[in-house]
Amino acid sequence: MQILRNTGLEAYKKASKMTRQGIMDLLAKKGLTGRGGAGFPTAKKWEFVLNQDSDQKYVICNADEGEPGTF
Repeated sequence: MQILRNTGLEAYKKASKMTRQGIMDLLAKKGLTGRGGAGFPTAKKWEFVLNQDSDQKYVICNADEGEPGTF
């Protein structure tokens, strides 16, 4: 993927050295939001996952963004 070649995975490298709380704090500080109409805070979404009492957790990714102009 082009983005991986261009960035050298710098964000991943940085995140892999951070604590969970450090990542959460950074997400909240930066104000990252979802791209849906509501613009829901990403930190809040991730907080819901972290606070679930379960041994199994899943990542669900909607990678079907076919509308013109999405990217």
